[in-house]
Amino acid sequence: MNRELLDLLICPFSKSSLTLDTFEAKDDEVEYGMLHSEAGDFPIVAGIPILLWGKTDLLALVRAGKHQEALTMALIGKAPDQGVGQINKYLQETTWFSTLGTWLEEKRQRTWERKAEERFFPKDKLGFLLERVTSFPDFMG
Repeated sequence: MNRELLDLLICPFSKSSLTLDTFEAKDDEVEYGMLHSEAGDFPIVAGIPILLWGKTDLLALVRAGKHQEALTMALIGKAPDQGVGQINKYLQETTWFSTLGTWLEEKRQRTWERKAEERFFPKDKLGFLLERVTSFPDFMG
């Protein structure tokens, strides 16, 4: 959330102005923080202010500095006690599979290029082709 946005936002419940506590920021962007109003507190998760009532679990995670868990909860809701760890593990595995997929695609591409080169420019016939090309008379010279 850009800090300049704070001047435009008001509390959706009390219509009062909001104050900002920043927990993590990049340049002028607040990644994780808290917005305070007369009606209560609202979390900022991954740069997005969540102006919904009753997000106490999310508020607690942001205040505790558990930003990855807060992001997971904001995206998919409350998970069972062991669920957040399992979801984080799944997200890491997904990243691993994505990296593996990229590697396999690059390997497939290299294999295809090698097979195409062998088929269209076979090494056993390459010498013969070079002899034919060099044996043509030089018409340009």
